[in-house]
Amino acid sequence: MIDWGSIVEKVLLAVIAVALPILLKMLADWLQLKRDEFENLVGEELSFALADAVRIAVLAAEQSGLAKLIEDTAEAKKRYAFDIAERYLHERGFNIDLDLISAAIEAAVKERFHPEPVHSLPIDVGL
Repeated sequence: MIDWGSIVEKVLLAVIAVALPILLKMLADWLQLKRDEFENLVGEELSFALADAVRIAVLAAEQSGLAKLIEDTAEAKKRYAFDIAERYLHERGFNIDLDLISAAIEAAVKERFHPEPVHSLPIDVGL
């Protein structure tokens, strides 16, 4: 008489031996994808938070300088903007390299107060 239990057991073990590594690889790939999505989301959140912090800080520093709440010098306003941006980010749970904050402030000041003129380039449309 055929021992079906033994045959089914051997078939299941063979299927599991083949399927398990494939399923584990699929699970690992899916987890990596979710991790990448999470890191991208956090990166986007950090980017938006840094942009907001710097925008607010630069405007606050400029207004404070004009109102004589701080010295109306570039160095004093940068220091003030830096402190505001750092606190803004820290309160939201972001710990960012201080050089990155400083560079973002410099870029925001340049963009807001010293924009480069847009040069129109001649375009040959073939007419």
